[in-house]
Amino acid sequence: MRTLALYWPTLSRAVGGAAGSTAADDRAVRLRSARHALGRLSPLVAGSDTYGLIEIGIDGLQARSGSERDIAAIALRAVGVHLRKRPSAAVSSSRLLAVLLARDGAGGDEVVVVPPGEEAERLAGYPVEALALGATEYAAERMRDALERCALLGLRTVGALARTQAAALAARVGPIAGALLTLARGFDVQAIAPAPLPRRLLARASFEMPLTSLEEFRFPLRRLLDELLVRVRRDGAAVGIARLHLARERSAPVRAVARLPVPSADRTQIERLLLASLERALLRGLGDDGVVSAQLRFDGVLPATGDQLTLLGARSPRVDRLAWSTAAIAVRFGADRVLQGDVVDGDDARSERRVTWRRTHPEVQE
Repeated sequence: MRTLALYWPTLSRAVGGAAGSTAADDRAVRLRSARHALGRLSPLVAGSDTYGLIEIGIDGLQARSGSERDIAAIALRAVGVHLRKRPSAAVSSSRLLAVLLARDGAGGDEVVVVPPGEEAERLAGYPVEALALGATEYAAERMRDALERCALLGLRTVGALARTQAAALAARVGPIAGALLTLARGFDVQAIAPAPLPRRLLARASFEMPLTSLEEFRFPLRRLLDELLVRVRRDGAAVGIARLHLARERSAPVRAVARLPVPSADRTQIERLLLASLERALLRGLGDDGVVSAQLRFDGVLPATGDQLTLLGARSPRVDRLAWSTAAIAVRFGADRVLQGDVVDGDDARSERRVTWRRTHPEVQE
């Protein structure tokens, strides 16, 4: 399978405390948005927020989108609005090689394309530790132990490992030898699982008499929510993001966004977050410039995994009231105003090293 790998470099230096947590949250949100954007190019999208990697299966896209370089250009344009810095890109029949080449090309504008059949030759010069990026189904400790044994045997490069007999290697590192040899010889052993594409649902309403207060708007908002949530519940789905657009008589339109702390189809909680976002956008109220039309859109509508499994019990959002309450505060006053502390070292005398702070609801930020 031909794979396009995108690598978005993480921070150049380690940042501690609340600043580091905030930066990590921001990267995770941007990478998630970039993956959703790529879902419109290919249903095969995977990624790692920790390493700043995104992998896209591009088999079969050539007839619609052109050459592999053209596909890479389309992907880079799609993620460009979400990532501050242009990621490096590489295409290969080996997922491992595509990832390694993308990381090697960090900061470069050229897309590296490896023709089929040249994977083993391009992998040969990498240190054997690079195979850990490809065999992710194995526990990190088990993989580390196997690679240390390879180094003790003098197999310090991927090329040296690829030339080893399977039986001899298995006798020394165990059953994991088969996966290591397959990767070292340039074969793709892990397919990218299809990712469900988030759907968008839209509802509109117009008003003969302009609405001049949030109280007047509450009832039309409920009708719009009910109209969309009927379709969401019918499909056994849940909502991740709700966006509201209000057109006014004379002034610029008002936009409100509610990013839910957990995907939900609960009208009361979605309404609460939307109204909190509206209050923040309309600090002085609507005044005489009333609302003449409203548009409500649900983004990120995905299957509500786990909701229908009786063994897990009911997953009503009302169970975790604290999460929803703090999410409403984050929507109204900003995601950086609600922080959660994690104890790193309770015995450290310095408070800045004893506790790290992170945003409780990074998902509510735009």
